[in-house]
Amino acid sequence: MTFVCNCKNCGRTIERDFNYCPWCGAKKTLGIPHSTSEEVFNELEQKQISALEERIAEIYRRLDDLESDFGSMSRSSE
Repeated sequence: MTFVCNCKNCGRTIERDFNYCPWCGAKKTLGIPHSTSEEVFNELEQKQISALEERIAEIYRRLDDLESDFGSMSRSSE
């Protein structure tokens, strides 16, 4: 598996082993490897999904409470 990174000058993907970008000729500076940045984005996406699932669960809990309150109100008015 070849690790890749992005050229800081032109932004194109290059192999990590390259010292110069084959597209623009700029000397490669150390940056975050593409595979590492992908892992970071995947982790962030999982955190967002988890947070959304927690918010949805809280909304369902509140909805259940409201249904219970309305049920109690309608029974007491009868």
